[in-house]
Amino acid sequence: MLDQLPPELCHQVIQKLSAQDVLKVLILHRSLTPLGNSELLWKDLIQRDSSGDEPTLSEHLTAGELKRAYLVCAHSSLLETVRWRPVRTARGTPSAREGHLMCILGSPSNKRVILTGGFSDDHRVHILPMSAGEEQHQQWLSTTPRGLLTFVYGATLTPFNETSAIRFGGFRAAGYSGETDQVCVLQLNHESQVDWQVVETNGMAPMARAYHSATLVENRYLVIIGGMTTRGSILQEAILDTQTWTWLDKSVSTVSTSGKPSGRHGHSVVLDSKRNRLVLFGGGNGSDLLRSGVDNTEVWELKMNNCDGTGDLAASLPWTWNKIYKDSNEENNGELPSTGKASGLSPAECLVLGRCHVGAKVSVNTVLLAFGSGTPTTNGVLVYNLATDKFQRPVVRGPLPVPRFTAAAVVMHGEGFLMIHGGYTTQVDGARGDVALLDLAPGIHRNFPYLRVIHDSDDEVIRYRRIHDGDAEHARHRHQDNDIGGILLRLSDTDPDERRALANRLLVDVINGGGMGGRIALILNMVANGNVHFPDDDDRDD
Repeated sequence: MLDQLPPELCHQVIQKLSAQDVLKVLILHRSLTPLGNSELLWKDLIQRDSSGDEPTLSEHLTAGELKRAYLVCAHSSLLETVRWRPVRTARGTPSAREGHLMCILGSPSNKRVILTGGFSDDHRVHILPMSAGEEQHQQWLSTTPRGLLTFVYGATLTPFNETSAIRFGGFRAAGYSGETDQVCVLQLNHESQVDWQVVETNGMAPMARAYHSATLVENRYLVIIGGMTTRGSILQEAILDTQTWTWLDKSVSTVSTSGKPSGRHGHSVVLDSKRNRLVLFGGGNGSDLLRSGVDNTEVWELKMNNCDGTGDLAASLPWTWNKIYKDSNEENNGELPSTGKASGLSPAECLVLGRCHVGAKVSVNTVLLAFGSGTPTTNGVLVYNLATDKFQRPVVRGPLPVPRFTAAAVVMHGEGFLMIHGGYTTQVDGARGDVALLDLAPGIHRNFPYLRVIHDSDDEVIRYRRIHDGDAEHARHRHQDNDIGGILLRLSDTDPDERRALANRLLVDVINGGGMGGRIALILNMVANGNVHFPDDDDRDD
C-alpha cells in the first residue's frame, strides 16, 4: 500500500512511525526504492530519533550512507539486543586507572576520543582519532597539555562545543581527600595539541566535590548535582552559565511531596529534553567508594518547569524533584515505605544502578546503564525507556568483560558503540587498563576501524562470568555486617560520656544518607538512648 502513495505523502506517513515500525516497513516494502534514495527522509528520521548529544551530520553523506546511519540509530533506540566486542589492547592504550575522564570532541568526519586524569601518575591527555573513511586501525596518541598539570580523579569532563570541554571538581589527593571546586577548560587545538585553562568564575561557587554529575542544558548551562566530599556525600545542586562563567544565585530545586534525593555520589544524570526534565539514576553514599556507605537504586526526575530553551533558564527556577522509582533495598533493609513505585529489579540488576556505574543516553528515549557498584562490581547491562519510565532487559551477547565500576565511557552515536576504558574491579586485580566495546546495533554488520576488534573465538579472549543474584546478596549482607561491626567497635572505643552523642550523630547520618538499613538505625537509636550496655561500662561502675 505504501508503494502506491505519492513519495511526499509516503514520506509524511513514515515520519509518524516509531523506529521499530520504520524497520518493519523497510523489511516488508523493499519496493520503496525512490523513497530509500531520499536524503531528506533519512535526515529527518535521524534528527527525530537521535539522542541530541551527537554532532551535526556531515553534509557529504549520500542517501545510502544516511539510510545506514538511521538503521544504526533505530537499532540503538530499541536496544533489544547488544553485543560485547572484544578489543586487543594496542600499544599506546592509556594505562590502568579509575575515576578518569572521557569525552568526544571534533567534527562528524573527524572526531577524537579524549581520555585524561584518574587515579594515576599520568598527566598526559590521550587521543584516539576517528576519521571518516579511515580503514587503518588507529593508535592512541598522547600529549602533555599546556597550562595545567594536576592530579585529579572523580571529576567530570563535559563537551560544550566541537573543540572544548569543561572539567569541574574532583579529588586532588589520595584517600578521597583534597576535593576542589575548580573549573577548567580543555581546548583541542589540533589532533595532537591540547591546552588546559583555569577559569575564574563569578558568583558563589558551590561546595567542592568529586564523583558528581555535570549535565549541559541548552548548550549553555552546566548543571552540577551531588558528589562526594571528605566528610560524606552531598546533593547540593548548582548551575554554571558557561557564557558568562557565573554561578547562578538561585535555588535550583524546591521540596515536593516526594522530597529530594539524599546525598549521593557515583550516580548518573541524563537530559530528557523531550519531557523537559533531568533524570537521575542510583548512586551511593559515604566518604569512600569501598569502605563506607551503601548504594541505592532510586530513579528521580528533576522537572525543569518552564525551561523553554529561550536562554533565560534562571527564570524557570526552582525546579521540582519527583521520585519515579524507590530504592529496591528498602524492603530488605526494613526501612519505612517511601514514595515512588517498585522497580522490580533483581538483586544483580540493582548493582547496575550502584555507585559509579555507566549511564548514557543513546537515543531520544533510551538510556543505557552498565557496570557499577563496589560490593561486588558487576558487568551487567540494563536499558531505561524515558518515554515509558520503565526498565528493559536487553539480550546481551558476546564474551562478557570483567566487572568494574568507576570506568570512563563515551557513546559513539554515529557508529553505534559504547566504548569503556579502565575502572576498578573488586573481583580480579584492582584497576583496569583495557578497552571494551558494546555494539548497540549488532543486527547491522559493520566494522569498527578505529580499534582492533578480535573475534569472539580468538584464544586471547578472556570470558568473565555474569554476576548473579546470589553474588549480590552475599556481598551485600557481608558489607552490611562489616559496617555494623565497625560502627559498634567505634562506639565501644569512645569514652562512655561521649558515646550517646556520637550515636546520635551517626544516626542522623544514617537517616539523611539513606543509611545501612533498619538494623543499624535501631542499634544506634538504642545506644543514643542509653539502652545498650558496653563491656567497659562495668569497669566505669567499679
